[in-house]
Amino acid sequence: MDQRADVAVNGHEVLRRLERDTYDVILMDVQMPGMDGLEASRAVCARWPVGRRPRIIAMTAEAMEGDRERCLAAGMDEYLTKPVKPEELSAALNRLVDARAPEPARGPDQSGAPVVVGETAPEAGFDFTVALNYVGGDRVLLDELLGIFVEEAPVRMKAIQRAIAAGEAAELTREAHTIKGALKVIGATTAAGLAQGLEALGRDGNMSEADKLAVALERELDRLLQSLITSKRK
Repeated sequence: MDQRADVAVNGHEVLRRLERDTYDVILMDVQMPGMDGLEASRAVCARWPVGRRPRIIAMTAEAMEGDRERCLAAGMDEYLTKPVKPEELSAALNRLVDARAPEPARGPDQSGAPVVVGETAPEAGFDFTVALNYVGGDRVLLDELLGIFVEEAPVRMKAIQRAIAAGEAAELTREAHTIKGALKVIGATTAAGLAQGLEALGRDGNMSEADKLAVALERELDRLLQSLITSKRK
């Protein structure tokens, strides 16, 4: 059966989409800007009864003690760590089917489809095999994800720079985490490592070295984006 996936950049957009569209499953990034995955899941559960809401699969880049419990307590149905392997996602979906998930939230004239939240991808030094494995060998889907990344990466980078300039450690943590997840999924180890360093600084509230890491990350992203744009022209 054909499936359609939509991308939402934060929890607010998830709720807006659910107001007008139909979804069977939400792949919910736990850390997102504006409204994170936990808050979004609680809002979904509050607005739609069990028989009408979509099932929610939590996705987080770094598993920490108590994360699974917090996600389940927020109303999520499954929990996966990134990079998500296709077989793990398939197993989680099968468990939801076996549990006979109730009818999802319905919008007008829409068929069921998963919504992918907080996720994009790629890099000049990225591992193509990792990226292709992530999408189950689907080259068309990979191209779509790369296109999304080309559009979203500069936006995330500017948000990181604004957070550093304003001394907003929590915002820096969220933005760095978001872009790190996309980079790790495709094996962009250099850029992902820099993003992880920024995330750690934000979490510790230590902004003194953030400028240097941000400059290095921006350089890596520029190299990546140029590579992707050039390859699309060929």
